Amino acid sequence: MGGVVQVLAVISAVGSGLVGGVFFGFSTFVMQALRRLPSAQGLAAMQAINVAAPNRGSWPRCSVRP
Repeated sequence: MGGVVQVLAVISAVGSGLVGGVFFGFSTFVMQALRRLPSAQGLAAMQAINVAAPNRGSWPRCSVRP
């Protein structure tokens, strides 16, 4: 039983690191690029990103399934 818990802990730690890396990359690169645009263009770009991003109903497709 201890081995299963240890494996799950490692998987959770790696998964958390990956998600954190995605958020770090977004805040570092995308937000810096949007900041360089004029306000109207930055707003239009962010709205286009929001339209293209997966919606709430599609999150199960992104999750790990058995």
